[in-house]
Formats: sequence, structure tokens, C-alpha cells
Amino acid sequence: MAIRLWVHCNCLKHGKYKPLPKEINSFVKIEDNSCYFSYPETKPDQLPTEEIVDRYEKEWIIFQDWKNNACKHGNNFTLEEITIGQWSLNVLDYALSKLPSGYNDLQALDSFYINLNGEIYETSSDNGLFSPLECKEFISDIKGFNKKVKTSQLSMVCIEDCDNNYEFQKTIEGRLKWLAGYDKFTLKFDENGFIILRDNRDNVYEDDVIFRSKYFSQKETAEINEEGITRWKIIDIESGKEYLTDGEHLEYRNQKKAKQKWIIPDRIKVKIRKATPADFEYLTKPLEAVFSASVRSGNFVFIG
Repeated sequence: MAIRLWVHCNCLKHGKYKPLPKEINSFVKIEDNSCYFSYPETKPDQLPTEEIVDRYEKEWIIFQDWKNNACKHGNNFTLEEITIGQWSLNVLDYALSKLPSGYNDLQALDSFYINLNGEIYETSSDNGLFSPLECKEFISDIKGFNKKVKTSQLSMVCIEDCDNNYEFQKTIEGRLKWLAGYDKFTLKFDENGFIILRDNRDNVYEDDVIFRSKYFSQKETAEINEEGITRWKIIDIESGKEYLTDGEHLEYRNQKKAKQKWIIPDRIKVKIRKATPADFEYLTKPLEAVFSASVRSGNFVFIG
């Protein structure tokens, strides 16, 4: 499940947008910093009937195209927009719980998580969910979060390609991370190693663990399964234990290299190291960007 956060620009408020196409002049209402499509034959507090929606489909499409190109920001007058996953938010909350006085010292960031995790997907007014003042506090707490991570005992669990030491998957210690799910198997990992589980389940039950290893290799075989997919052999390097998959294997793209093809590592290691602020930048940097946009523009953050 993903959550979208965005901040509108002020182009509508300041009149800095392209003129409305003639075909939709009478359909569009612009009020302060928002605009909407007003269907004829429909009262303000009513939804249009399916027949009316179909009748004015052409005008609706023109309106949508205009909104996405009406100002320099594009995308429906959006100044900043991010999408974050529920798992990422849960990791942030878990990290807060493990930091010294995390919940007490970073109350704004904690309240931000609580609001989102409470599944508040519809704002109660046209003003959005988070105010610029709240966003200023969130930014301050993100900086405080980074400082606390530097001096904390937080650890990261990483899956590393042994040939180049590239960490292509990571999670915070204590949080199981899902890698891939198939009809019969699930691939996950945590501080106890890489795990292949019987059935596509959320939790780990030892009776369902088919293979577990912290240091293993994966080899393509000449065998083909019933669906015509090449089978792979996963081998624990320390014990020699083997598992023949139905095609499941690990692969990745190096995010630091442009146009990088998929890499299938030969030897893989699960390691634990100290956490750094950079480990959370995939979440904190986008959040800081959307919070900063709110402070700069004076507009609320919307959620959807």
C-alpha cells in the first residue's frame, strides 16, 4: 500500500496559468488556489449522473489536459509530490522506537506517522491535512532524527553482492523485509539471514522455512520446470546445503549507475552494520522536500 503526499503551487492564486480552452470556459470554476470541473445540470452538492459524465467526456478530457500543462509546474498545479510505501513508514516508526527518547524528543515526526498510519486518506477540508507550521516542525524533527541515528545503536541488515560489495537490499535490524512472492514460495530476509518460505505468507514460521543462509551462492541449472522456467540452485557456502528453486533467484540494478542492466550476483552475503542517516534518505529526503514546499508556498500538504 502506497500513500501520496503533495503540495499545490500558487500559480492559480496569482493568475500565472495558461488561458482556459474556449470549449471548457463555462465548465471550469477557479477559486483562490483551486479549480474544478462543474458539470451542467448538476447541483453543487450532488454528484453527476453516469449519463451526464458520458455526455461531457470530451470537455472533461480537455480540462484534465489543461490542468496538467497550465503552469510551469504542470501535473495539476503541483509544486511537490511524493509517494511513500506503508512499509517505509513502519520502518520510520520502528527506528523512532529504538532511538534514545525518540518518541519524546521527536514528537512532531511521531504525530506525522500516527496520522498517516491511521489511514487518513481524505482531507476534512480544502486546506489539506498538514499545515505549513506543522511541516516546519516536521523538518526540524527530520534533522533531529538524523543526529540521533548518528549516535544510536541502530543496525542495518544488508544483502550484499560479494563480488563488488554492493548492498542491493537492506532493512533495519528487527524488521523482516519481503523480497519476492511466488505461488508456492516467499523470499525474505532479516538479521537471521536470507529465507525461502513455503507458501506466500507474511510471517515466518520455522516449519515453513525451506532454506536459510547468511552466505550463499546461486547457480543457473540446465533443468526446466513444468512451466518451462529455468531452475536455480541456491547453495549455502558454509554448510553446503542446497535448494533447487522453480526459477526464484535474486537480481538487482545498481541505482548508482545509469542504464544499469539487471545483475544476477553469484555469491551473496547477509551482513549487519551500524545504521547511518543515509540509510533513511530514501524516505527522509522526499519527506523533507514536500514539507519544504509547504513552508515555501504557504500551502497545506494533501494526502491521497
